[in-house]
Amino acid sequence: MEYKEIMANQTFYSKNNQNIFDICIQTYGDLNNMYKLIQDSNFESLSKTPVIGTPFIFDNSLISNYAFYNQINGNGQIINTNTVVENTVFGEEDLQTIFISEDGSTEFTFEN
Repeated sequence: MEYKEIMANQTFYSKNNQNIFDICIQTYGDLNNMYKLIQDSNFESLSKTPVIGTPFIFDNSLISNYAFYNQINGNGQIINTNTVVENTVFGEEDLQTIFISEDGSTEFTFEN
């Protein structure tokens, strides 16, 4: 049997109008690994807005919800709470919050 090393670290490049919180949700699925994301990526601070294309290193073994991660990233959707752009999820002007079950099969909608 051949042994293959699994790469845990991946790189995500920031998109237009994403802040560090958006990027943490985009990569890890929650904000629990915010400090790790900042530290691993040598990002300056929570108050800085990343320039488009800033590389962020994240440990894919720490993704909290793979169904959510795969649905968002597999469809090319971008977590962006600063403004609403094409393929944006959780936009500031969006009046709905979408919750996805762990298996990705059911969507629940909560209207504000």
